[in-house]
Amino acid sequence: ISFVSGDGTADTEIVFQGTWSQINTALQDIVYRPDSNFHGSDAVSIVATDLGNSGSGGPQSVSESIPIVITPVNHAPSSDPIPNPPAVDEDFGIFDYDVSSHFRDVDSVLSYSLGSVTYYGGLTLDNLAIDANTGRISFARDQNANGSVEVRVVAYDGEHSTSQTFTFTVNPV
Repeated sequence: ISFVSGDGTADTEIVFQGTWSQINTALQDIVYRPDSNFHGSDAVSIVATDLGNSGSGGPQSVSESIPIVITPVNHAPSSDPIPNPPAVDEDFGIFDYDVSSHFRDVDSVLSYSLGSVTYYGGLTLDNLAIDANTGRISFARDQNANGSVEVRVVAYDGEHSTSQTFTFTVNPV
């Protein structure tokens, strides 16, 4: 087989000549490789011509287009460790902590929830909650309580999830 344009490696278009046997062998090894993360419709078009070497009436050609449909794949979200917020003293009031920047997903909007919550040293928090849309955690102090709490945050894209844990510490006064 001889290449007129392209070399048969990672080409978007190639033109080659050869015998029927050579061309059939080359076409058996065609591999379609879309761009990374591509999904949608595409096609492989093939035009064959005899260059006027067969039959009468000059060059004869035939063309075919093979439709290809690539369905999207839901990529799992990823995350980085959530840094522990600075420790606060007892009677701190209301605390907000936005953890959304530590989670990402290339193809979906994430929703957030609290996973496990483990208290240490007598600390309790009032109204510990996370906004499912923004990833903002809020809670209030329980008067005169100190210690720490380990909070697991879960980010979910509708199919896959990832989680990270941080520790919040309340110092005695």
